Amino acid sequence: MNRAITLLLLSCLFFTCLAAPAQTITPRLFGMGASAEDYTVNPPPAGVVAAVVQGRDGLLGIVGYASPLYDYASVGRVGVFRFESDGSSVRTGSIDMTDRIGDELYFGSALALDAGTAVVMSPSAIRVYQKENGAWVERSRTVSDSANFAFVPGPLAFKDGVLAVPMRDNRDQTAPLRLFLYKIAKRGAAQHVATIRVGAESCSLSSLTLRQHTLVVGVPCDGGAGAVYIYEEGKDASKWKLASRLVPDEPKPGSNFGNSVDLRKGTLVVGAPFEAQDVQPDAESGYFTSGVGYVFKRRGEHWAQSLRVDPSLIGLVPRNWFGWSVAITGTRVAFGAPQSTTGRSEDFAYADVFSWQGDELVYDQSFRGNLSYSDYMHSTKRWLVIGQPGDPYGSEFATVVSFDEDFP
Repeated sequence: MNRAITLLLLSCLFFTCLAAPAQTITPRLFGMGASAEDYTVNPPPAGVVAAVVQGRDGLLGIVGYASPLYDYASVGRVGVFRFESDGSSVRTGSIDMTDRIGDELYFGSALALDAGTAVVMSPSAIRVYQKENGAWVERSRTVSDSANFAFVPGPLAFKDGVLAVPMRDNRDQTAPLRLFLYKIAKRGAAQHVATIRVGAESCSLSSLTLRQHTLVVGVPCDGGAGAVYIYEEGKDASKWKLASRLVPDEPKPGSNFGNSVDLRKGTLVVGAPFEAQDVQPDAESGYFTSGVGYVFKRRGEHWAQSLRVDPSLIGLVPRNWFGWSVAITGTRVAFGAPQSTTGRSEDFAYADVFSWQGDELVYDQSFRGNLSYSDYMHSTKRWLVIGQPGDPYGSEFATVVSFDEDFP
């Protein structure tokens, strides 16, 4: 079922493109980072774990780092940005907690944004914010029922007023993970409408995406090789059915298939960052390499694997953990490879972008940064967010890429 991936060599070293093939849009790049105020209000230094964009508004989560060396009372913060046509980003405000109800150290550890409504996660609560008179105001708060279920730090999915939140059963640590589905009203009120039990074994959920009334869940330890579950919404948000359970045509144990997923218009991209992993450096190149990507296409009611993307077959500089993150934006597909190939801290990490030519993916360009660059990615039709959590000093936490030549 695998098709060859055509090669169009173009290398873009971090922010500078060396060459461009015909009809390739030169992307606009915007940075989102912390301000001095973030450090004075919320000490100690913070590391970023999530960022999302929609339209011209962006959200950047900045979370406090808990350590005996630092102040445990510190809390997270979410920075709000606007992107300008000259390639700059402007910090327009922040989302802060109005009061603390528990372990809010990781406030901002997961974010979701849809149609002007922002959802911010912490271990203690899910908070819904909307903008009013130029400020972000908390509209509702759902507190974790720690005696029964607890929020699992990780991805959120939010689209068309439906929010999916991963939950762990505190009464039975061996129970499968659950997804709680909430309906978010126009004024921000959250109502629990459904619960989905994912898989048949206790596994960590690594990725979520919700588009076109379809919920995709990546469970990389499912069955030993990983699996992706696809749920479809019924007549309303309270009714969901399992439509498919996807695995590669040739599953590889330990590949972490489903570590990342993204869906757009009948095309599903899945990362398997540990497939073909070298325990020892390659004898010829001396590099550690691993990871492939998969593309599935929907035909009628069924999904089928259409492509297997292996960076080693394309002529790229060796990649490690290729497929740790994935994103679909417009006519492009991106794969993140955030890990070192040599074990040295000065190595680079990459986000590799491909374009569609018919049913084939063609290598387009790459962005690179320090290690952990592309640890997460997020996309809309016009935007690609490439994130880099970690030490905030002197660095931008997220690169926002626009491939739209008519921006804004």
